[in-house]
Amino acid sequence: MQRKQLISLFGNEVFDLIKLVDGRKSVIEIAQENKVSVSKVQEVLSIVLTREYVAHVPERIKATLVIDCIFRNLYRNLSRYINFRTAFEMINSILAQNESVLINLVRFKDEQYCFKLIYNYLLDEKDIEAFEIYEEFLDPLLTIFDYISDIKSDKDLRLLAFEEANDFMV
Repeated sequence: MQRKQLISLFGNEVFDLIKLVDGRKSVIEIAQENKVSVSKVQEVLSIVLTREYVAHVPERIKATLVIDCIFRNLYRNLSRYINFRTAFEMINSILAQNESVLINLVRFKDEQYCFKLIYNYLLDEKDIEAFEIYEEFLDPLLTIFDYISDIKSDKDLRLLAFEEANDFMV
């Protein structure tokens, strides 16, 4: 029954989307890999999670997805107003000042921030709670936000960083 409903709503490619849901990839990455819109991936995930067709994503993984998305958006948005190199150096210098295990697992790969090592770490470290992940990244994010507030832009770059991350917070 579940299979037929999913196929009738989304077609056979729905299972390709679901296979990529591993708690490590963002909605954006899943959409890009399947060449579909982010909204379609969100719709599929909303249905399969609420109807419990797949297991619910743990809160600490959700927290990491939120932080991951915010950092990617911050870097991308900053890179539009200052050059890529300056944006990279600014964010990296802020991250380097922190001694957190989680923050030290953030990497820069393929011109974007990569949180894969954090997801791998969380698979083994079950005692870390979602609020602890947010706490770890709060100071670096606030420092980056202070820097961003000085950039002249027609839009608030801080708010733009939260656009896609809001979807993970639900």
